[in-house]
Amino acid sequence: MSGESRATSSSRTTLFPLVSHGTLQFSRCTQFPWSQDLPSIFPAGSGGFRILRLFSEVVWFV
Repeated sequence: MSGESRATSSSRTTLFPLVSHGTLQFSRCTQFPWSQDLPSIFPAGSGGFRILRLFSEVVWFV
């Protein structure tokens, strides 16, 4: 796929960062309700980060 066709592909969207309560989250829209299928990044007590989807049980530690 060429660079031009990638840029115009309907599967590509812009992500908007949200910073709240020490977390970094992303959304595909700029107004509520926020996207619920994208990961959020939370600081972990051990000095690392937890990456998770807010409405999912899957958690990654980095």
